[in-house]
Amino acid sequence: MNKRFAGSTIQAMYAEQSGKCHYCAKHMTFHLGEIIEQDSVTIDHKIPKSKGGKSTVENKVLACGKCNGEKDSLTDKEFILVLEYRKNPEKFEKFFQQEMR
Repeated sequence: MNKRFAGSTIQAMYAEQSGKCHYCAKHMTFHLGEIIEQDSVTIDHKIPKSKGGKSTVENKVLACGKCNGEKDSLTDKEFILVLEYRKNPEKFEKFFQQEMR
């Protein structure tokens, strides 16, 4: 858990996201100071610092540990596309086939 954000800020983010991961919508457990586990709350940069993202509340979302780890240096929009592709690769293949014509 990022100690730069006050517990009340994290709690507000958690409530705003209805306790769900920003990426996979899985319900996350939340206890201040907890050890990060797969279903635990982590704080993630929507735009990673490696791509110029800032450590501001506006650039942060709560994510489960699994998604945060898999997202790596992708932006939130890039990672959401990856997740959508995993759910329905045929949809993307049809799109790309149409675009290639």
